[in-house]
Amino acid sequence: MKNKLSTNKSSTIELESGLENFKLDNQNYSKGRIWLENSPVCTKIIDADFNLQFMSCAGIDALQIDDVNDYYGKPYPFSFFPEPSKIAMIENMEKVKANGETIVAEAPICDIFGNGVWYQAIISRVDHDDGTMDYLMVVSSEITQRKEAEENLKIKNDEVIKQNEKYELLNTELERSNVELNLAKQKAEESEKLKSSFLANLSHEIRTPLNAILGFSSLLKEDKGIDEKEKKKYFEHIEYGGSRLLRIITDIVDISKMDVNQLCIYNKECNLNTLMDNLQNQFSIQLNNKNVALMVKKEFSDERSKISTDETRLAQVLSNMIENASKFTTEGQIEFGYKKEGEMLKFHVKDTGIGISENDLSVVFDRFRQVDNEMSSPDSGTGLGLSICKELVKLLKGDIWVESKLGKGTTFYFTIPYNSVDSPIEGVPNKRAQNESRERTILIAEDEEVNLFYLKTILKDCQLKILHAENGKKAVEMVRDNDAIELILMDIRMPIMDGIEAVIEIRKTSKEIPIIAQTAHAMAEDKQKALDAGCNEYLSKPLSKEDIIDIIDKYLPVV
Repeated sequence: MKNKLSTNKSSTIELESGLENFKLDNQNYSKGRIWLENSPVCTKIIDADFNLQFMSCAGIDALQIDDVNDYYGKPYPFSFFPEPSKIAMIENMEKVKANGETIVAEAPICDIFGNGVWYQAIISRVDHDDGTMDYLMVVSSEITQRKEAEENLKIKNDEVIKQNEKYELLNTELERSNVELNLAKQKAEESEKLKSSFLANLSHEIRTPLNAILGFSSLLKEDKGIDEKEKKKYFEHIEYGGSRLLRIITDIVDISKMDVNQLCIYNKECNLNTLMDNLQNQFSIQLNNKNVALMVKKEFSDERSKISTDETRLAQVLSNMIENASKFTTEGQIEFGYKKEGEMLKFHVKDTGIGISENDLSVVFDRFRQVDNEMSSPDSGTGLGLSICKELVKLLKGDIWVESKLGKGTTFYFTIPYNSVDSPIEGVPNKRAQNESRERTILIAEDEEVNLFYLKTILKDCQLKILHAENGKKAVEMVRDNDAIELILMDIRMPIMDGIEAVIEIRKTSKEIPIIAQTAHAMAEDKQKALDAGCNEYLSKPLSKEDIIDIIDKYLPVV
């Protein structure tokens, strides 16, 4: 490799004029040139036109140049420099040339074979004695290893930053999880307290009516001079206690089925006004001993009040709300009713009772919740009724809400879709006369002796011949062998063969005989299952005398 200062007169630079430390004499000049050529760093001298005039051996070796003379007198930086580095170098040399400041720059460059290396370049201006520029000196040192180390460090740092971000994200997740866990813990503790309160209250709710049922039954059994008026009052207490127990059991079963999404809605034709009248009659009797009037508001005429809905569930919602109102209203009135708003029916139950505080309004539909008020009725219930109402209204595709002011009364509202029905509802036949002309034969399929005795007692004055089958299999055989049977009261849960299976077998040979399901399975889906099997009607236990007589009158009219 050859290295010498350019001899081009137009671009020749007298080295001693540019290197102030080496222009004292020829001896120092020679020493300076030797030092410059053999400097361990790449040293370049650039003229005012940015043409290369000198390059040290270190630079020649680094760039793998065979003959440096091929580059002397030519523009610097060279064409094999990457374009960004080339542009940056020219800009920096322009600045140094213009104002004489020294610039330190870092840039990647390539040798003649395209191998990339990093250099740090110190660009300085060397002036004549008169202050004008003589040449530029560029002193470069390779920093590839340092840049690689920095890049590796940056990569590691980025990895650490990303890892920290993950840790921060995990920490955020943990903090959120801790908050959620604490909330869940608080809810669980609150739920546990509510459940404990519910169980204690449930025990009270069950024992109170049982005390009336068992106590007054015991008094009636002794029958020591109890007059008829007093007996009637005892019977009323027993009947009310039984109804109260039945409501508690229904609520518990319903809430359990809601938990597993097994509560179903079965829409059918319903006379809304008849439903409202029945509720008024039912609760008027219950409110008989209170100074509370029960009012009903109906928008439709009886002819227009036929709708399609789940009558059982609608009645249950209204009953729970009226029952709730009666507990907290000691005087004044309770009003319930409906009106049409758009495509919905809007129901209301309004009372003049103690009202609900603003704090309690937000939890009134929660399970096991009860208004904590010194004016509350001692018959405060299980705390399930309103939560069941909320779920039932949701299943009926409606909304439910409450408005109340403490001491001013409460109004509950709910909506259901208005699905009108034009077809007439089958009328109820006339009651059976006590002296009908001929004896009719019915079959009671029932495995419980007390239930059989109760049914026979109800029907003893109806001039009916009553046959008995203690299980479903026996009922199937008796119907097959006795053409005189005109109606069947079929219990559903029986040994050997249950009622549903028995109905299916009977329907294979007898399509016309009326079959009435009577069972303690009181869920709507149980009713539908019985009807699908072939039953004509469905009665839920406990059975009332009126229900049984109505069924007999309907299917075995006087002839």
